[in-house]
Amino acid sequence: AQRCGADAVHPGYGFLSEIPEFAEAVAAAGLVWIGPNSTVLTRLGDKIQARRLAESVDVQPVPGISDPVRDRETIEEFIATYGFPIVTKKADGGGGRGITIIESAADLDLFFAAHGDDLGGYFVERFIQTARHIETQCARDSHGNFAIISTRDCSVQRRNQKLIEEAPAPELPGDSEETLVAWSRRLFDEVGYEGLGTCEFLVEPDGRVNFLE
Repeated sequence: AQRCGADAVHPGYGFLSEIPEFAEAVAAAGLVWIGPNSTVLTRLGDKIQARRLAESVDVQPVPGISDPVRDRETIEEFIATYGFPIVTKKADGGGGRGITIIESAADLDLFFAAHGDDLGGYFVERFIQTARHIETQCARDSHGNFAIISTRDCSVQRRNQKLIEEAPAPELPGDSEETLVAWSRRLFDEVGYEGLGTCEFLVEPDGRVNFLE
């Protein structure tokens, strides 16, 4: 970028755009980084930190444990409160990676047989079986101006990978769309997000909204 006389760098889309160290390197080279800065990438790229951030600004995540799970007893206590099914997720997962749905004690046995005592980076959520996966496509500039470009329905999935995205998301129940907009803005404002980004939610049939990432 320096050799060709560029003033700014846009990382494109995908994994390179989510690496805080790359954003830092671009800024350290005296170039303008087009997108959220490295601190924001760190805070939002980790799903546990994103849950904690959401809770701090009164954005309700899917009911779960906002700390890395260390032992089976913690998961069993959660199940005693919320029942089966639950879902375990890796804090640094993405693209459908690191997600396991647990529907019974036998499934829990298999999970621990596979992972043993090395549970670093996993957290637990209630598995919401009937909900739409709704995303907000957001933009915020360095002056704090915020806009929702569109909502999109990404509910048609296979192996946690989206197959069809419909925008704008049709016929959202109740006042859920207003909640999606308000919560997305709170999240972007709290971290001083600059650039384009997506907030993901589960919207239940009765209009209840649950933040995902």
